Formats: sequence, structure tokens, C-alpha cells
Amino acid sequence: MKGPATARIVLLGVFFAAVLGILYWNLHTLASEPVHVSSLVPEDARFAVVVRSLNDLGTLFQGPDARADYDPARELVGRPANIPDLDGVAFDRPVVRMLTADNESVQLLPLTAPDAFKQAFDKGITDIQLEAHRIGDYMALAGRNYRPDRDAPNGLIVRALDAYPFAVVVRPTEAGLLRAVLAEALFLKQARALPQPVAQFIVDECESFLLGLLPPSKRRGTRILVEATLVQGAVSRSAAAAAAHDPAALVRSFPLRTLLLGACGLDVPELQTVAGLVLDANSAGQLDASAAVAAGVVETTAAGRPYALLVLVSTPQTDVLVRALDGLVSKAGGEWEVTQADKTPLRTLRLPREPASLATLLRSRSAAAPPVYVSTAVQDGVWVCAVGARARSLVGEVLISLSGKRTMSLGANPIDPTSLPPSEMSERLAANLAASGLISRHPEMLDAGHTAVGMVTLTGLKAVGLDMPKSALPVLSRPLGLTFVFDGPDPGGTARLELRLSR
Repeated sequence: MKGPATARIVLLGVFFAAVLGILYWNLHTLASEPVHVSSLVPEDARFAVVVRSLNDLGTLFQGPDARADYDPARELVGRPANIPDLDGVAFDRPVVRMLTADNESVQLLPLTAPDAFKQAFDKGITDIQLEAHRIGDYMALAGRNYRPDRDAPNGLIVRALDAYPFAVVVRPTEAGLLRAVLAEALFLKQARALPQPVAQFIVDECESFLLGLLPPSKRRGTRILVEATLVQGAVSRSAAAAAAHDPAALVRSFPLRTLLLGACGLDVPELQTVAGLVLDANSAGQLDASAAVAAGVVETTAAGRPYALLVLVSTPQTDVLVRALDGLVSKAGGEWEVTQADKTPLRTLRLPREPASLATLLRSRSAAAPPVYVSTAVQDGVWVCAVGARARSLVGEVLISLSGKRTMSLGANPIDPTSLPPSEMSERLAANLAASGLISRHPEMLDAGHTAVGMVTLTGLKAVGLDMPKSALPVLSRPLGLTFVFDGPDPGGTARLELRLSR
């Protein structure tokens, strides 16, 4: 009896060993099979930082602004994962860091040698709450309560990987989260100081957005592209207003000495809101047509007050703006001085003091500061207004440009200051051509059809008491100027913003 019984036991043992072997082989195969990282990012993730590959990350950081002592793969991926030398990590596959809907921070890393990764992770770990979870050929680093799962590919992640070497995908559900994402994902410390109304406006207008960073080039500088899925709101309405009035046409009439500039289309509710900041509520409520609005800071020749505010509004209701301003002047006991600028009435008023809202821009640079004036005119359906020590001559210059004579405006052929002979590169000339130099690197911003365009220089920001944001990313660093072009939503609801950073 012992013989047959022993044989049966041996057969059962072999059978169970075979079953366990098959199970082990299947589980091992399942654990190590290739996984597309987009299938590991849930659709409701609050944000994700997407790196196409560590090799692409290294290429992105090459260039004149790159630091020789900075290894982006080590600093941005290796250290947060407790593996500074990136042992066992694939350098040719995507890396993702995300925040789940449950506020769990997760880093997804592709593996080439899981054992080497695990040894390095266990040796270098600094956060005892962090665990490594294996799924396919990826490792998910997260808290102990997180378990990775595989789902259908996340469309936003797929788009980010297809288009950009470095991207940030955001579903902005609250203003605080938006500030934190901009500060941490792009290493912009000043983003935490983003005003609450601005952050909340973005949250209210965007369902989601994808911010992508492209390698810098000498011609275009550093390019940042944003693709936003919008809700029906102010931004969506502004596209139709811009199509009717063309904000870029106003930009083309700004002087070469422009240091700070923004222009956009505004539909009736938004135009009334903006006008209400200056006019009384009754006057602002009389505006029932859309408009294109451009405002900027212009450098003037006035000693003591070198900067002025310039505003242009293209709307069928310029008469409402004129009457409203007349009402404000009458209440203040003032009276316009009327002159002619090429047959166009140009009205100028001396102010008793600089407006409180413009105190920083118009602050005195000398003991005997010149007086402040406001000057305004209407030509070809465009309302022009300037505030500053040289307001009248500034409005006259814009009127000449609006008539088609644009030799000294941004609408003329943009001049790149760096292309001038050294003998002409005086500091003054370079400052006067600051705007033109930036636009020569982004000429598309002068084309018709954009919902909004803008330009920022370091000097212009300082004129209004601000500074250029700084980034810990060498590829971004601190630009001397930037330009942007924004195109309203297409039929699918996607809007696009392109920023170019210049140094």
C-alpha cells in the first residue's frame, strides 16, 4: 500500500508545483509586461507633470542658459524618488508625477532593472511614508494607502507626450491648487502670489489645460504653449468680439517706445465691467456693444515722469466714452483745452495730481516733477486716451499711426536691436526699440484674428512696481521680456496660448 500512496503523493506534489509554476510565470509576466504610462493616470487626476523621457529632459535643458552643474534628470526625478543616480530606470521612456483626486502624490517611473531600482530605493529612502508599487514595467512611488491601477489611456497625457518633451496637465478645480501647481510643477515661486481674482478667473473659465514647454531656439526664444478646454464664459465670448474689432490693429498703432502692452476683445458684460473701474456705473451701463481694448505703458521724454499710460478702444460707441469722460471732468470742475491734430480734435486736461491708481507708474523722478495731463481723441472709430506728462504729444503720435503713417509704431517693420551696428547701439536706442525687438521674434502677434496679444519687458514691469517671475528651471530662468498670442476656442472648445520668452 505504501508504494501506490507514495506515488499519488508525488504526483499531487508535481501537479501543485506545476500549477504554482504556471501561476508564478503568469504573475511575473503580468507584472513586467510593458505599460503605457497614460493608462496609469486616472482621468480625474488633479494635475500631472509629464516628461517624455529623461533623454528629452536633458536635451530640453541644453542651451546658452543651461547650468553646467545642473542635472535635470537627477534633480527633478531622481532625488524626489530617493534614487539620485536613477538606478534601474529607463532613460528613453516617459516619466509622470501626478496628484490624484484623493490628493495622493504619485511618481511613475519606467524600469529596466527592477532589482537595481529596489536596492537603490531602499538604500536612499528618506520618507518612510513612501512605498514602491510595481505595475507592469513601471514603479509607482506613493503613500502606503495608494495602489496603482490600469485603465484606458488618458487622452490629455497622450497629447502631452505626443507634442512636448515637458508638459503639465491641470484640471483647475480651485484657485489654491492652481497657484501650487504653477509654483511647484514649473518651479515658479512667485506663482503663489498670483492674485486670488486672477486665479479664480482661470478656474472658472477652464475645464482643463495642457501647458507644454518646447526647446529654446535663438530665433524664437523659449516657447510655452497652452491648450485649454474652456467652459462657456467670458473668454469664449471675447473671441467673437476680437473677430469683430481686431485687437492687433490697435497694437500696431502703439509707439516703438512701448514697454508693456496687452490687447483683447471684450464682449458687452466684460466691457461694462472694465469701463466701470474708471467711469460711473450709469455711464458704463450705457455700453451695449463689444470692443477691442489695448492698454500699455509707454516711455516718454518727460524729465521726472518718464512713463505714461496709453489706452485705445475700438468700438461703435466711442461717443459714450467721450460723454462719460466729460461728465467726470465737469464734476471735478475741470475744463478741456481743445487743439487740432491733423483735423482731429484733441482734448487735454491738466490734473491737480496723479491719479491714485497710477501713482506708481507716474511717480516723480525729480524734485520739480512736470504736471500730469490726460489727453483724448477719437479717430476712425478708435478712442485714444493717454495719461502722463507728455499725454498730448503721445495721443498725437497715435493718431498719425492710425491714419496709416506707421514709421515710428509697432506696425512698422519690427527692428531687432541686436542687429544694429555697435555705433548705433546706445542704451537709449536699445530701450526705445525694446518692444520692436521682442515683436521681431514674434511677428505673428501683429496679425489679425487673435483674441488677445501682449508683450512684457522687465523695464515695463518695474515701471508699474512689479518684477519678472523667476524659475528654478534653467530653461526658463528669468527672461528680459515675453510676448504672447491667445486664440479663442475652436469649434471643439479648445483655446490656444503661445508665450515666447526672450533674453
